Amino acid sequence: MDSQENIKIIDQDINVEFVKNVLSKVDYDVLYNTAKQFGINLLASYNSDHLEDEEFLNSVHHALFKVHIMEGSLVCPKCNISFPIKDGIPNMLTGNEK
Repeated sequence: MDSQENIKIIDQDINVEFVKNVLSKVDYDVLYNTAKQFGINLLASYNSDHLEDEEFLNSVHHALFKVHIMEGSLVCPKCNISFPIKDGIPNMLTGNEK
């Protein structure tokens, strides 16, 4: 992702159990590196003790659910394919599917 993209912060109540569940499924290194590009402070790594830390869970919630990229692009860290984002909606189709 390019940090020059337009972002919007949309307030949303935290659901701690949902954040914990999502954390078990996301690639945290990718989340951390992406958040860093936007100036969002997350811990570089976490362990099970952090799952009871309100400040940590709030920062993850902010990065995952409050920050919305309105215009720009997503770049896959594995294949480097760029997916455009317009009006907050990413076009995840590759060239053959468009």
